[in-house]
Amino acid sequence: MYCPFCGQQQASKSAFCCSCGKDIKFLCDVDKTGTSGDNLKVVKISVGLMGLKDGVLKTVRGTVLPLLMRPESDADELQRAAEQKMKTFDRNLHGGPYVLLYPDGTKITNIPGTEVPFTLNEYKESVGKAYQRITLYICTAEDFFTSSQETSSESNSSDSEVITMSPTSAEFNAADTLVWEPADGESGTDSAAPVLFSDSQEGPGTSEGVLETACYSKYTQLYAPIVIEDKDDSDSVECSHDTPEDTEVDQQSLSEITANLALEIDHRAVSRFNICRSNIWDGAVRGFKRATFSEKKDILVKFSDDEGRFEEGLDTGGPKREFLSLLMKELNKRPIFDGPVESRYLVYNSTAIREDEYYLAGKMIAVSIVHGGPGPNFLSEDLVSYISGQSSFKASVGDITDEEIGKVLQEIQYSPSVEILQDLMIRNKNDSSVTLEEVLMFATGVPCVPPAGMSPLPRLQFLCSTTSTFPMANTCANILKLPLLDTYGAFKANMNFGINNSPGFGCV
Repeated sequence: MYCPFCGQQQASKSAFCCSCGKDIKFLCDVDKTGTSGDNLKVVKISVGLMGLKDGVLKTVRGTVLPLLMRPESDADELQRAAEQKMKTFDRNLHGGPYVLLYPDGTKITNIPGTEVPFTLNEYKESVGKAYQRITLYICTAEDFFTSSQETSSESNSSDSEVITMSPTSAEFNAADTLVWEPADGESGTDSAAPVLFSDSQEGPGTSEGVLETACYSKYTQLYAPIVIEDKDDSDSVECSHDTPEDTEVDQQSLSEITANLALEIDHRAVSRFNICRSNIWDGAVRGFKRATFSEKKDILVKFSDDEGRFEEGLDTGGPKREFLSLLMKELNKRPIFDGPVESRYLVYNSTAIREDEYYLAGKMIAVSIVHGGPGPNFLSEDLVSYISGQSSFKASVGDITDEEIGKVLQEIQYSPSVEILQDLMIRNKNDSSVTLEEVLMFATGVPCVPPAGMSPLPRLQFLCSTTSTFPMANTCANILKLPLLDTYGAFKANMNFGINNSPGFGCV
C-alpha cells in the first residue's frame, strides 16, 4: 500500500503514513476481497471547496483537487478523505466541522431523488458520469447553515416576470415586468416544497480543467502510484510505483453532454415567463433579452389569454415544455430561415441582423434542448451537417422556395443539350447596367484579372446602413465594400448608381 500524499510504501496497513504522518485510514480496508498491498483497486474523482458569497454557496476557484477513493466509499468516508486532502494543500484552511456537498450545494446523504444511502459507485451510476468527471465539494458547517437560513428567509422573494399582453390589457401595461403571486384558487399549492425565486448569481457548477490545476501538478510530483484503466472497468484504476500519468477520458455522447449541462441548472432560482398564447414570440424575446435571465436558472412559465387572465395551475414542468415546443414552432416561421417547412436553411435578413435575431435563435435552441424541450427538428440535414463541421453538402433544386428561380433552375438541370443549356443561361441572366469588367475596375483598378494574378487577393466587406448606402472600394487592398440594404431592388439600384458614377470621383 502506498500513501497518496507522499508516495511512500507502507510496511503494513495502518491509520497513518509512516513517512508523512497523514491520515490514511480510508485506505486501510480497500478491496479486502482479493487485491494485494501493491495493487489497490481505487477510482479517481475530484473534490473542491465551497464558500459563502453574497448569501449563496459558491465554488472557490482553484481549490479543486483529484482524490483516489474506493468505489464503495460512503459519504462519511469520502468527507474525511476530502477534508484531509484539502487541508494538505491549504495550511490556512478552517478547522471545521465540514459538510460534504453535491455540485448544487445540497448536503450529501442519499442518492438524489431516492432514499438510497450515498455511495460513490451508486452516485456514479445515478448521475451517468465516469468517475473522472465527478466533482464533489466540502464547506464549513457554519457556511452551510448560514446558506440554509438565507434560503429560508428569501423563500417569499420572487424573480421579475416577463409580461406579454395585448394592447387591450391596459392594467398590465404599466411595466414590462411584475412579480406574480398565486391567486386565491392556488392556495392549495402552498404545501409543495419551497422554491427560492431570486436574481442571485448562478449556483456552483462543476469545475473544469481539474487535471490542469497547479495543485494537481504539485500533487503528481509527490504521488508515486500510477493511475491506469482496469480491463474490467473503464472507470477503475490501479496503483503501482511507476511514473504518474493520467487516464484517457472517454468520448462523451450527445445525450451525456446534454445531461451534464442539465445538471448545472440551479432549481433554487428561476426565470419566470408570463406568455400570451397569441403572441408567443414577443414574450419569449423579452424574456431572453432580460439582463437577469440566465440559462442556468430553471424556467417557470405562466400562460395567459388576450385579456391577461392567467391559466390555473403551477408550472411543475408541463407548461415549460409546452412553451419551449411552441417556441420552436414560432422559430420555424422566422425570416432568418427559408426552404421547405421540414428542411429549412439559414438566409440573410438585414432586419434580423440589426435585432440580433440569429444569436437569439441559437440561444433559444440551446436552452430548449438543455431544459427538456424539443430541438429544432425543422432544420435541413445539410445545414446541420455543415454546422457540425461535415464538409458534404447535397442541396437540391427542390430546396429553392422562390418559384421563378426554382423553375429556371429545373429547366437548366434537365436541359437535353448543351445548345439549349447555353440558350437558357443567356435568356435568364440577374440583368444589370453594370458589367463584370466595371465591377472589377471599381474594386481593383483593372477591368480583368492580370496575367500575373492579383495581389492581394480580392475581398468583400459589408457596410452598415449608417456608414453608406452605396458601394465603396479600396483599390490598393482590392476590397469591395457592399452596403446592407433591406431589399434586393434597393441594393441593385444603389450598386448600379455607385459604380456607374465612380469614374472621375472628386470632380465637380
